[in-house]
Amino acid sequence: MSLVAPVFLAALGLLVPVLIAFLVRRPRQVVRVPSTMVWRLGARSVAKSRRIRDARRLLALLACLGGVAALVVAAARPTGGRRDAVVYVVDVSASMSGAPLREARAWLARDVAGRGPNARVAIVLAGAEPRVALSESAPGPRVDEAIRAISAEKAGASMDEAVALAEGMASASDARVVVLTDEALAAEVSRSAAKPEQRVFGRPPAGRDNLGVVGLFTRTPADARDDEEREASITVVTSSTAPRRARLVVTLAGSVVAERHLDLPARGAAIERVGVRGAGRLVARVEPADGRSDALDVDDEASLEEAARRPPRVALIHDGGGGSARYFVEKALRAAGVTEIAEVAGGADAPADAELAVVLRDGDARLPGVPAFLIGVEPKELGLDARVVGRGETRLRSVASEDPLLRGVALDELTALRAKVAAAPRGSRALVELDAGPALIAGGAGTSSWVWLGIDPEASDLVLRVAFPVLVGNVLGHLGGAAQVVAAETAPRAEVMLDPPEVLEALPAASDPRWRLPVAPPIAVAFLGALLLALEAWLTFRRRWAT
Repeated sequence: MSLVAPVFLAALGLLVPVLIAFLVRRPRQVVRVPSTMVWRLGARSVAKSRRIRDARRLLALLACLGGVAALVVAAARPTGGRRDAVVYVVDVSASMSGAPLREARAWLARDVAGRGPNARVAIVLAGAEPRVALSESAPGPRVDEAIRAISAEKAGASMDEAVALAEGMASASDARVVVLTDEALAAEVSRSAAKPEQRVFGRPPAGRDNLGVVGLFTRTPADARDDEEREASITVVTSSTAPRRARLVVTLAGSVVAERHLDLPARGAAIERVGVRGAGRLVARVEPADGRSDALDVDDEASLEEAARRPPRVALIHDGGGGSARYFVEKALRAAGVTEIAEVAGGADAPADAELAVVLRDGDARLPGVPAFLIGVEPKELGLDARVVGRGETRLRSVASEDPLLRGVALDELTALRAKVAAAPRGSRALVELDAGPALIAGGAGTSSWVWLGIDPEASDLVLRVAFPVLVGNVLGHLGGAAQVVAAETAPRAEVMLDPPEVLEALPAASDPRWRLPVAPPIAVAFLGALLLALEAWLTFRRRWAT
């Protein structure tokens, strides 16, 4: 136990005069009586009660000494123990919304309260990106406010990065790391010898029923009559093991444009397309229409901003061959809303009014002063040292899903037999990485901006996915500011499906919050001292009344 003001311990010297006051006996009084017969009759009963009076006197002495000592220690302000430091990692992914996050906040509040005023706590949130919600602080209003502010995000949990960040903070203050999540984490999440502890907040079996929107994007349909005609594509999935029926409501600028009922297969998806016209906020909301439960609420709605736009003029540069790559790229450009595509084959001159170049040919094929989307090529002027890799090195490793270029692009279980990887040049950023290295890189600025894609369209299933036209639309928007595919931020499919990971060796479980005195240690010690002094007073006055 540590003391804030140990100088007050010098007051323990008051115990000496207290002890002396008890040892000094009062002088005996001499009383003259005419006869001793009455005293002889009561002498036996007085002798019997003397031992009891001595015991009471000794007990009163001990109570007085203990009371004075307790008051002196209370004045020295004991803090109640050693410094206790903890870094909490809170999972704020979409699957934590609702009951799991409420339980996690309540558990966190109890655990912080049980650590006492001398503790130091910090909070790291694991969402789309890890971030520090609370730096090291003592329990108090600031910590309580940070706990109340924790909310779920429409994203997965970057748990590896969050744990690494927490362990870095913990190493500076010799703190423990406690993870609050809704699914058990494998021990491999930590590289530290002292593994973090975890507290898992699950949901009952009935809570496995869930509906959610995992995709919302708009594009110009191929048969559009004008630039204002748009098509919204909404993807709804369910985690239920039985077929579900859902109600979908789509609004644009506050007005309902569609209200439909969807039938979803067990643990399946349904894609609904709705025609829209005009600008404003487009919102798609789904809710159960079969009376069954919906575990999460953060995934029930998705929204984006629709604005009037003009499609860019694109120069499609290729080597003149009739490969499938050119076919799929052109289809993706059309799906993204591009209506003016000028094909530049071989060494032909590109049109002067081209606003964006899509390059499928190796060599110096970029147009001067025009942003470029480079697909499976090795442009000399960018300094990309690309190399071809086979199927054994094309497994997807990481995706920068928070980047606007990959918004709404789902690359889960991507199959690629052949691809090119390259080291990101200085000033650029790698967005998609395979086992062999980066396969999607963006760099440059303004009219010199570029995006390089190394996944071979002819040796992968990327071009067969809905993600490909969405990616192309995002690239058009990034390079030319005229995207015809606008994607909303939605919860990841794995979060909505509530798929628990397979864990062979889990992190150790965190213990329940400790019990804590309802008052501070100085107040508790002072209260004990007052009780002991009250006991001493009661014993003393009772002895006097008895005599």
